[in-house]
Amino acid sequence: MAESNAIKDASLMTAMLRGAETWANAQGEILASVETVWGEWAKRQREAADLSAHTLQRIGACRTPADLLRLQQQWLLGTVERAAADIDRMAKGSPLAQEALRTVTMPAQAAE
Repeated sequence: MAESNAIKDASLMTAMLRGAETWANAQGEILASVETVWGEWAKRQREAADLSAHTLQRIGACRTPADLLRLQQQWLLGTVERAAADIDRMAKGSPLAQEALRTVTMPAQAAE
């Protein structure tokens, strides 16, 4: 009986260690993916700041209110498009993060 309990305890410990290892690996992959996503986001923000600065410089060259309005509309359109693209990227996430999430949820689903 004691030998049977020892085997069950060892099996349980092995399963727990496998689960912990899977979780730790998934966390590492997610963090690496998040680093990539945020790095890309920061790059896009720098580009947006550069475009805004360029737009401000061009304001001085506007001769009529219509020119100014056109420039402002172009800037606003670009801002909205970049924001929509950022939201889309964040909503979809990276493939690596999605794979890590599947790896973590698959053992839990198998246990049900």
